[in-house]
Amino acid sequence: TNHAVSRGGGVYCEGGSAGLTNCAMQSNSASFGGGLYCSNATPTLDGCVLVRNDAASFGGGIYAANAGALLRQCLIATNEASLGGGLYCAADSDLVLQDCEIAGNVATEGGGLYCIAANPALTNCIFAGNQGGARGGGLSCNAANPILTACHISANLGEVGSGLACRNGAEPWIRACAIAGSGSTNMSAGGGLHCDTGSEPLIQNTLIVSNTAMSG
Repeated sequence: TNHAVSRGGGVYCEGGSAGLTNCAMQSNSASFGGGLYCSNATPTLDGCVLVRNDAASFGGGIYAANAGALLRQCLIATNEASLGGGLYCAADSDLVLQDCEIAGNVATEGGGLYCIAANPALTNCIFAGNQGGARGGGLSCNAANPILTACHISANLGEVGSGLACRNGAEPWIRACAIAGSGSTNMSAGGGLHCDTGSEPLIQNTLIVSNTAMSG
């Protein structure tokens, strides 16, 4: 258990290319990046676990800005933050997530992932049981262009866009995914997917089923 007043409760990575294999970042806290803070860096995480970390501001599990991190077979679960309970991705970050599970994270927006002006690529990832408060239980995309391939987004909660919320010209590319079982009867709009303010998602060969909201 570690605590940083500002950045990187567990690991702080700036301007480097660290490699972490089978590591655990657990019960750490900071203002930004409770588990891992990553800026202008290209770390690789293989088989790592980031659980029960907390960020007072952004990125309970991971905070990434101007970063090109690669995550493979990682678990990011039960982390908390104001934005991006599991991950916060900003400032042209090109995160790559492969075969990762993002589950049970909590935030006021973007329970699993919050991305702003960034271009993460996610393949065969699971977003399950995340809570996004006002917006984006599973994922929240703000002027961002993520690519989701063969991802499963299920049982997430958010007032708007329980599965995935898009705004401010976001253009996510969603292909061969499943968005299922998100939302509840007291959710406002977009149980599976909510698009707002000029967003233009491209959705291909994707199943959107059994989601619930008052509208959409």
